[in-house]
Amino acid sequence: MRALLLSASDSDGGSPRAAYRLHRSLLEVGCESAVLAVDKKTADRRVFSATRHASLNRWRVKLDRSFMLLGRAGWHKPREAFSFQYFGIRLAGLINRWEADVLNIHWAPNGFLRIEDLALVTKPIVWTLHNMHPFTGGCHYSGDCRGYESDCRGCPILGLHLPFLDAAWVLRRKHRWYPKGTAVISPSRWMNECAQASSVFRGSSFYTIPNSVDTDLFRPGSKAQARRALGIRPDARFVILFGASNAVEDRRKGYQLVRAALDHLRRRSAADGIELLVFGNSRSGPEATAGVPTVFLGHIREDSALATAYQAADLFLLPSLEDNLPNTMLEAMACALPCAGNCVGGMPDLIADGVNGFLNRSNSAEGLAETLLRAIACGDKLAELGQNARMTVLEKCAPAAQASAYAEVFRTCVRNR
Repeated sequence: MRALLLSASDSDGGSPRAAYRLHRSLLEVGCESAVLAVDKKTADRRVFSATRHASLNRWRVKLDRSFMLLGRAGWHKPREAFSFQYFGIRLAGLINRWEADVLNIHWAPNGFLRIEDLALVTKPIVWTLHNMHPFTGGCHYSGDCRGYESDCRGCPILGLHLPFLDAAWVLRRKHRWYPKGTAVISPSRWMNECAQASSVFRGSSFYTIPNSVDTDLFRPGSKAQARRALGIRPDARFVILFGASNAVEDRRKGYQLVRAALDHLRRRSAADGIELLVFGNSRSGPEATAGVPTVFLGHIREDSALATAYQAADLFLLPSLEDNLPNTMLEAMACALPCAGNCVGGMPDLIADGVNGFLNRSNSAEGLAETLLRAIACGDKLAELGQNARMTVLEKCAPAAQASAYAEVFRTCVRNR
């Protein structure tokens, strides 16, 4: 079995990192794999650039994103992640000539893959959904909107927009050019349910396969040593970690709930000795720190440094309002760090409340504050929850298990074709 993975990059960010890790795992279970990327950054000889004109690719990405800037300049100023996918590279001919049995698409908008080219691909297609964009009119997460189940008219993100800023038109293109009966893989059960309800993927076959995590790199370590490395106060009683790409500004990731929850604890005189670590953003100041000692670690590029942050903390917060199966959750659990998450998206897939972490079932700031108090009250038992969290990841998110499940889906698609 030979698979060609399509990903915007081969290393940066959540979905590219997950795609590249899958590529490496497929090779280890005997499934030949190659990655076609618009932005090759590794020296892996099985990763190929989609075109020789790297500068032209960058301009395609900027041009596609420029339409969102026009939307922000209008009456309504959307902050949600949105990709129109108006432009793209003509890749169908290259894909069809490739010696591969199946095409596995991971992330392809922003000037990478033309929607219309998909109708010309002759190989079976397997979609991996790292967010909702493949079946919406452009949004990465739809919030309360269910427009993707029909036609995406009156997009609440775009609001009053110019005629060519039209989510419904993008979705119509997907309806017309997406091959029917593709296989759809979702890392979480929640994303699987959304995909099944979408108008784009009706008639497809659906699978839920969790992403994997490198448990040799993300592993337990010395908490005292990690805290010294990060400059955490020696008298810190309880260290809370929060992090994501664009952690503070991205409302979907829930930093506003973190601040409000810590403010609840501070008003109840329960925040003494608590220290907050934030990675993925360098913002600082009283408006960002919720009135408790806070260390902003900035954007962490090296996985080893990220593992140190997990090892230094007592609890990792996942207050997302909407999320698939966050890589940060898998990494934290692999480091034996219990997670406290909202009961949304893929969080309940792995977090068992009171067993390997905590679930905030109200998804509110008050509920998050109570969850923090529950975690602090665990005392020494918190380490046991951390070990349970690592065992959960070892059992459900092992790279070999993920790769074997993908290889079986690939074989099924080829047989059905």
